Order: sequence, then structure tokens, then C-alpha cells
Amino acid sequence: MSDRQERESIACRLAGSRLLIALAVLVMSPCLASAQSEAGGAAVTGTVLDAGGAAVPNAQIIITNKDTGGSRSATTSVDGRYTIGRLPAGRYSLTAAKAGFKTSRAEDILLTIGSYVTLDVNLTVG
Repeated sequence: MSDRQERESIACRLAGSRLLIALAVLVMSPCLASAQSEAGGAAVTGTVLDAGGAAVPNAQIIITNKDTGGSRSATTSVDGRYTIGRLPAGRYSLTAAKAGFKTSRAEDILLTIGSYVTLDVNLTVG
């Protein structure tokens, strides 16, 4: 093989390697962005109480992103506590419901990356 052919062969292999690296970066970019948004995500936590201040266990909590319509849910523990984490930044609404109580709704909850918001909810009988 001549020097010229060897240089051309090396140049082709380098071009192929660069193309593979560029494709790998392109394919992995959405995965990296998703991992960053979850790692730096926000969380909402709180306690659901009745009118007398007693904990409300097994209440259904739903948090909805007002911009995307995506939602996540949780059920309160025996002491009325809930936590919903790994939420992307955005504007949210939160609904708390349990049979025998009126549904409670909180609007315009602004979550930023890394924020940890405490939102206690009071449910009234009805």
C-alpha cells in the first residue's frame, strides 16, 4: 500500500469514527436532558388534615402540570403525610380528595428546579 493510500485509509477511518461519535452524542442528548431534569427536579410535600386538625390517611393527592397536562399522584400515609418528588419545573395545581370529604384544590403552585415546597391541605366533611 502506498503512503497516499494509507493516508486516505486513515482519513476514512477517522471520518467514520467522528460520525459515530456525533451520532452517539445526538442519540444520548435527550437521555441526558431527562436525567438532569429529574435529578434537579422539584418536590411537593405536606400533610392532609380534617377540620379538627386530625390527620387524614389514604387521601388521594394529584399534582398536575398546568403547562403540559401531565400529572402524578400519591396517597397519604397513616399520619396524613404525602410527598411527590422528581417534578420538572413549572406551574402546577394540586387536588386532595377522600370519600366523605369535599375535594380541596390548590392552584398556581410554581415549582423551580430543586425547590422543595410544603403544601398542607385541610379537608372539610361533605
